[in-house]
Amino acid sequence: MLKKSHKSFKTMRAKKSASKRVNPEPGVHVARLIQIIDWGSQIDKYSGDEGRAKVEFVWELPQSLHVFNEDKGEQPLLVSRKYGNTLGRGSAMKKDIESMLGHKIESDFELDSMIGELCMLNLSIEQDGEFENVVIQSLMPLTKDMAKKKFPEFNDQFVFDLDNFNQDIFDSLPEWKREQIAKSPEYANVAASQPVKKTVQQTPVKSNGQAKVKEQPKASPFKKGAVKGKK
Repeated sequence: MLKKSHKSFKTMRAKKSASKRVNPEPGVHVARLIQIIDWGSQIDKYSGDEGRAKVEFVWELPQSLHVFNEDKGEQPLLVSRKYGNTLGRGSAMKKDIESMLGHKIESDFELDSMIGELCMLNLSIEQDGEFENVVIQSLMPLTKDMAKKKFPEFNDQFVFDLDNFNQDIFDSLPEWKREQIAKSPEYANVAASQPVKKTVQQTPVKSNGQAKVKEQPKASPFKKGAVKGKK
């Protein structure tokens, strides 16, 4: 386990990057998993034409605060990471969940149970041209002393699952995320099977004239029917 100094746990003030984004200081941060977002099948350099099912984890850093809006006062910075939507062999998501919890999990583990989970993230800042990117170097469970402490909760906590579509949760996502999710064939299937409020411009997914959904594992990481947001 990474050694941690007491200084790492003091409330940190964020810095603005060259792109005007606000980044946390490099080092170890207490983090709470507040959102698990199903992005559907997305095309990237590893996916091929049909895309690859993706899931995003979003953590808030309750000790790294910044005033984005004077009316709201100090708010925690957010850190996120996308994964392939699988808990099979070689799964990066499974590896990170096990690192957060400090123990192994089974392939039928339900992602919904992770919402609200506290852990520690070891973060670095990497330069990419004029931009600075936050990189999660490692994840760890809280130490015994830290686990005894209470950390304030700032943001709504929820799971967004395209198999159990929730319009209110979808509408609460940033516009750029909604637009990207709407490009997935899974979202197209939701829109075709039930009335979906059009909050973004959907990009048709073409595959021989039809939207084609990549076959999912039999044991979905999402717990069916458990998409209700909580705080």
